[in-house]
Order: sequence, then C-alpha cells, then structure tokens
Amino acid sequence: MCINNKIASLLFKIVIVGVCVTGILMICGFPKNLDFSLMKYYTLQSNVLVLVFFIAAAFHTAGQIRKSGTRGAVTFAPRLKGAVMIAITVTLLVYQFMLAGSPFSMSSAITGDAFVHLFTPLLVILDWLLFDMKGRFTVTSPFWWTIVPLCYIAYAFIAAPLGVTYYGGGRYPYFFFDVDTLGIGTVLLYLVGMTVAFFILSYIFVGLDRLLGRRAKKIIRRDGQLQ
Repeated sequence: MCINNKIASLLFKIVIVGVCVTGILMICGFPKNLDFSLMKYYTLQSNVLVLVFFIAAAFHTAGQIRKSGTRGAVTFAPRLKGAVMIAITVTLLVYQFMLAGSPFSMSSAITGDAFVHLFTPLLVILDWLLFDMKGRFTVTSPFWWTIVPLCYIAYAFIAAPLGVTYYGGGRYPYFFFDVDTLGIGTVLLYLVGMTVAFFILSYIFVGLDRLLGRRAKKIIRRDGQLQ
C-alpha cells in the first residue's frame, strides 16, 4: 500500500529535508547567533539523523527515476528507515507527553520547537505511510532500533561526570536523566518505563507494517485475477 509515483516521493523527501534544516537552524539561533553546541540534545541529533537519511533517500529516488522512470515505488534502506522513523517519533512523543508545558528549554530560540518536535516527525511518518512498500519490518527490528536511543542514554550518563553542561547550566539534558535531583532509583524507573513504551511503539509500527503489507499483496493478487 503506497503511492507509486517516484516524482511525488522525491518532492516529499525534499520537503522533509527543507523542514528539517529549517528547524535545526532556527533552534540553533539562525540567523543571529548560531550555537551548534545544542547538538548535544537528542532532539537535534535525531533531526540530524533524519536530515542525513532523507538527503540520501532523495538522491537514491532521483537515481531510480533516471534509471527506470517515474512509475513505481522506491523504498530506500527500509530497516534503517525504521530506525530513523522510530528515533524521531521518540522525539515527538517525549516532547508532547513529558516536556511540553514543563520548564524545559534547550535554547533561547523557541521558534523552531514546532519544526523539530512536530513537523519533521509527522512528515517522516507520513513519508513511510505514503511512499514505502510495506512488509519490510521483522519481529527483531525493534531491538536494532533501540541502538539510537541507547547510544544517547550512554552518552548522557558518560558526559555528566566529564563536565558537559546544557542550556541553563544543567549536567543532564532532560529532567528524567537528572540523577542529582531525582536520585538513581527514580531515574531508573523513568528509563524502564520509557524502554517499555519504546518497544510498544516499535511493535505498533511493525504490526501496522505487516497489516498494510498483507493488504497490498491482496490488492495485487485481486488486480492480477481481474486482468
């Protein structure tokens, strides 16, 4: 189940790249005082991951257009796409359910919040829904997808004793990592809860991928029989 138009897919990916770049630059203070130290936040790192992936996906799609025309679907690195999509979806959900409305701030430039926390994640999910061939995820995919958030968690807890600080001077990027304030027990409870939520979210995507994949196969078989 996908739109079989490579031109539309390419244009959508270019839009994602543009929105992603806009959000990153706005959060980092463009055009006044660019502050790339904000790349220490998971939000920015997941947006950069999206940016790199979709630049590659756009070039790949353009290459497929030159090679085989505009009709058909192009699914670039589907398992890696899953990891990128889950990583940026975590950004969306953590912000909406844990950070929005709290005193949290990672920059004085609040105008880019909607881009990095909402627009980019939703566009990435839409790109997968609209243009990717389904049925590519497996039951083990979520375990590979954990690599991105686990690497960030490891970074956050290694960086703190090394003196890395964030906007406002705190030693931890997000309140639920703050061992100094919450204590190790509470932080561990947050991490366990977020891990469970991560796997639930991941398997929702896996289930949806399989469901849409089976539906697409039925449509193809039906159309073949009609011919």
